[in-house]
This record gives sequence, structure tokens and C-alpha cells, in this order.
Amino acid sequence: MMIFLFSRPILLSLFCAQITAQVENDENNQRLRRLRKKKIENYNLFSNNDQLNLENINHDIRRRAENEFFGSNEKLVLKLAGGFSFPEKANANLNSCGITDIERTQQMKEIINKLSPVSPKNQDNKAQRKALNWILDTDKKFLCPASPSLIQRFAAVTFYFATDGNNWRKIKTFLTSDSECEWSGLVCNIKGVIFKISLDSNNLGGYIPEEIALLKGLRVINMDDNNIGGVIPKGIGTLIELKELDLDSNEILGTIPNEIFNLINLTILDLNGNNFVGKISQKIKNLKKLEFFQIDNNDFTGTLPNALGVLPNLRVFTMQETSITGTMPEKVCNIVHNNGNILATCSDTFVCDCCMCFS
Repeated sequence: MMIFLFSRPILLSLFCAQITAQVENDENNQRLRRLRKKKIENYNLFSNNDQLNLENINHDIRRRAENEFFGSNEKLVLKLAGGFSFPEKANANLNSCGITDIERTQQMKEIINKLSPVSPKNQDNKAQRKALNWILDTDKKFLCPASPSLIQRFAAVTFYFATDGNNWRKIKTFLTSDSECEWSGLVCNIKGVIFKISLDSNNLGGYIPEEIALLKGLRVINMDDNNIGGVIPKGIGTLIELKELDLDSNEILGTIPNEIFNLINLTILDLNGNNFVGKISQKIKNLKKLEFFQIDNNDFTGTLPNALGVLPNLRVFTMQETSITGTMPEKVCNIVHNNGNILATCSDTFVCDCCMCFS
């Protein structure tokens, strides 16, 4: 057996250290009792409220205890945490968003109803309601109200249902738990923002929903050779980054909405092979970057606006099989003649000296 002999100063030092540790322990215990007492008082004060109030109290107690006992020293936290158990969450029904399922549903509905151009609450808006219900109840990604991709995902799902997604021809992945950037026909930039829809020759039907306007990063819309009906939604005119709008060979109705002429970055506007009517607006002069403009095989009427002649980058303009009358503006001939082609159906009612004419 080994016997250690300590000098009086060393014994005195050890005794003082023991007394100090005991005092600190007593002080910590007193603080803990005060916090627990405060918790009980707070609980009694809010006893008539729901469980969320108790959860807030527990969170506050936890935070204050951590600040008072642990400070910012991680090693001290680990040392003092032994045997100390913080209050458990009062509401065992909280989901991964930190709220109840009911609260998640209410908050997400409120956000989407506020931002969506067409309210899913309206019974006539079936695509929007289906999209909202899918995100809330079926989507395994389980987005939260604060998820940055909530609106983009809602818009993409609405587009799927509005264009008869169940009948698409080339569906490899869509409505999966993956990011919408991984879904067929959607292309995202490095920030995860959809900038291209490429779904040509895919048996799309139905109509283009207004929710497409929620995809603010869109630069390319390519949906030619499908069976899309309805009208072009006015909201497309808010997609200021849009460069290509290719909707040829569909069944789209109505006039070209004036909002289209707000797309000052547009280089391609391909609308041939639809059921458009009305005149070509003078507002087309706003599309200064337009290079490719096709309106063949539609029911456009009236005369061509002189404003076509102020589009300095126009290279291709085709207007076969329309009901447009009059003559091709001379300025259009001057712009296009040396740089591209003008194709038109020439007749007794429409004359074009610079066109490649078809009768």
C-alpha cells in the first residue's frame, strides 16, 4: 500500500478547492430550481392556451438554461450536461417543419392562395387544387411553408395537371420525390431555378395555366407539336427573361395577348399552326431583339403593321395560309432581304415584292 503525505499548504489548497466546487454546485442547483419554478409559474399562467404555448415555454427555459449554465464554451457544456436532462418537447405531434400537420396545411394553403394567379379554392380550378393536394398529401419531399422551392414546385405540378400530364408520351420522371429540377422536360440553373421547359412532341393537352407566370426564371418555353388548347395566359408577359416562345403546331385559340409584347428579350416567337385570330398589334415594335417570327396557318386578319419594319434583328418572318391582306411593309423587306427570308402566301389580296411567295 502506498501512502501519500501532503504538506499543510497542499491540504489546505485541496480543501478550499472542494469547498469552492461545493459552493458552485449549490449555486447551480439553486439556479436550476429557480428556472424550474419559473417554468411552473409560466405553465400556470398559460394553462388555458394550447400545447404550443407550453412548447414555447420549454424552448425558452432550455435556451435560458443553456445560456446561464453553459455559456459559449463547448467543453464546459459537455462537462456540465452529464446527468442533466432538459425538458422534452411538449407537443409530440410536431413534424419535421417544427409545426403540426394542421398548421403546415393551413400555412401552405395561405401562401399558395396569396401568390397563385388562380386560387385553388375555386372548385373550377381543378389543376390548381390537384397540385396543392399533391404537395400537401402525396409528395414525399414533404416541403415546409418556408421551403424556397414551394412556389416553383407548385407551379410545375399545376402545369403537369393542366396539360393532361397523365397522357404525356415521354414521361420518365415527374411528380417524384426528387427535386423538380430532375423532372422530365424541366431544366434548372445552378441555383435550382427552372429556366427551360422543353416538352415538344409529348402529347400535351389541356391548356397552359396562369401559374406558368410563377416561374420567373424562364428563358425558354418549347412546347411545339402537341395538342394544347385554350389561350396564351397573360401572365407569360411577366416572364421578362423569356427569350424563346415556341408553341407551333398546337390548338391554341384567341389573339396574341398584348402582354406578349412586354417580353423585350424575346428572340423567337413561333406561333404557326394554331387557331389564332385578330390582327398583329403595332406593339410588336417593342420586341427589338426578335429574330424569328412565324404566324403561318392561323386565322389572322387585317394588314401587317408598319411597326414590323423597326425590328432591326428580324431574320425570318413567315405568314403562309393566313387571312392577312394588303402589302408587305417596305421597311420589313429592307430589314430582312439581305439577312434572311420572308415566306408568305401571295394572292390578289396580299402582295409582297420581297417574299418567297406561295399561292
